[in-house]
Amino acid sequence: MKGILFKPDMIQAIIEGRKTQTRRLIKPQPVQFNNLGEFDAGIGEAWFHGITSDNWETRKPRYQVGETAYIKEAWASFPAYEPHKPYVTYKSSVDAYRLGSTKWKSPLFMPEWAARYFLEITG
Repeated sequence: MKGILFKPDMIQAIIEGRKTQTRRLIKPQPVQFNNLGEFDAGIGEAWFHGITSDNWETRKPRYQVGETAYIKEAWASFPAYEPHKPYVTYKSSVDAYRLGSTKWKSPLFMPEWAARYFLEITG
């Protein structure tokens, strides 16, 4: 499962139902149609780029329709009573501010097991 990064205010908007879609760039970006005969076409779940019919290059988006992605956010883990199951708290949650000098871990490196919100890719 892949993670997807949002800013804290966007995570809150997702939770409240105010944010229902996002856009992510396809890397590398397809070249736009030009007078040299090159073309791009988006078909289904992939972008195709070619100069002639014999020269096709496929570029797929990172997230596919039907996939589930977890939301990455700043987090911290603490030892818990159950072995191998740490207690996880999140910087954006209300109770997290009572923790004061907690060393927060970067959302960039958040593992799937620490996530609390999941999104289904619908289009």
